[in-house]
Amino acid sequence: MSGNERDLSILRHIQSYCVQIEATVARFGDDACAFQGDFVYRNAVAMCLLQIGELAGHLSEEYRNEHP
Repeated sequence: MSGNERDLSILRHIQSYCVQIEATVARFGDDACAFQGDFVYRNAVAMCLLQIGELAGHLSEEYRNEHP
């Protein structure tokens, strides 16, 4: 797999986690109190953010330099 293909695959996974966050917010509500009061809500979003961070760290240096 070339660097560009790998970066594209990583970006698709990141996008998938973003969609999961949107679905979680739609399910639990766009309310800070709901977020703060429900550990399941917080953990679901936190896990997606953790995965996004991990994936972003695997993007090629070339891609990161081109897209700071």
